[in-house]
Amino acid sequence: MKLPTTIKIKKYRSKTKSPLLEKLIALNIPQNRAEKLIKDHGKDNYLEDWIEAVNGQELANPAGFLITALKERWELPKHIRKKRAQRIKDQNEKLRVQYYETIFKQVDAWRGENMANDQWTREIEQHREVFLNKYPAYKEFQNSVFLNQYIEEDYKKIKAEELGLPTFEEYKIMER
Repeated sequence: MKLPTTIKIKKYRSKTKSPLLEKLIALNIPQNRAEKLIKDHGKDNYLEDWIEAVNGQELANPAGFLITALKERWELPKHIRKKRAQRIKDQNEKLRVQYYETIFKQVDAWRGENMANDQWTREIEQHREVFLNKYPAYKEFQNSVFLNQYIEEDYKKIKAEELGLPTFEEYKIMER
């Protein structure tokens, strides 16, 4: 039996398509071109924003319009820019909450290994004066119990810095 001299290899394509790929194909963009658009413009929701801008518009050639807008890096329409800015703000706020939860857990773990509770309590009380000087608007509430949480969180932020834990900007980079 003679073996063939050339073997035809089929290119494998996933049968499951990403939602972004599906949206581009729905605009009559060929799959190869859509995959390249995702690769080149799929970061930071820029491509998603342009798809939203194109959808619902009366365009003779939505695919061509979208491809040109991406290729030439047109500015997004104002209403899409506003939505995008709000989405980024919301994402940053959510990330900031996660950051402080993570950092505070690390400070608490350090405290558990290195500091007795009574020592921690004394340091928080000493930090009360620093906090009130830093945020004078809180002085009228200095004897209120609700202020303790804010004083402790402020102290944990300082302790996190002393321990060399990542800043919020560093955390954002690590989470990407």
